Amino acid sequence: MAKTVLKVGYEIEHGNLQGMTQVNYNYYGRFDTLPNFEKSGIIENKLNVWLHPPRSNQFRMTEVNPFPYIKSPYEVGNKWTWELAIGDQWSSRMWREWNGNILNRYFYAITGKEIIGSAFGKILCYVVKSSAQSEIGETSLTAYFNETYGFVKLFYTNIDGSELVMNLVKIKEV
Repeated sequence: MAKTVLKVGYEIEHGNLQGMTQVNYNYYGRFDTLPNFEKSGIIENKLNVWLHPPRSNQFRMTEVNPFPYIKSPYEVGNKWTWELAIGDQWSSRMWREWNGNILNRYFYAITGKEIIGSAFGKILCYVVKSSAQSEIGETSLTAYFNETYGFVKLFYTNIDGSELVMNLVKIKEV
């Protein structure tokens, strides 16, 4: 039985993962760190910011959701697309199964700017609305991106209709 994850930590590693900055994901329960080993990557440069969401255990279904992604210029009205083949190792009888690869097509748009309450006070964010479409269905993500803190809020609608909200609550320099 999966334990409840209350926090997910991104820990930057020294190294490169296929052209991306390597990160470890740490999952935290009520009292301790939960057993997990997940490495992934993020891209952060003057052209775009893109990151893998957590995708282990109970977060596996985020693989078919739009990934947090913002592309310059950071201007309301900016639109872009992307696509990714996703293998059946990500399917699950708990939410959606398929055989072979599916092609996810992603559609992104910066739809506005909004001041939101956060762990860092009231901050101005770009609102990035996105959807993913494939033969197994559609998912969506509304992401709030601040130029200082990055993605501070992610609101997912998953393939099974469930919702997941992730908020940035702390940045720790080590």
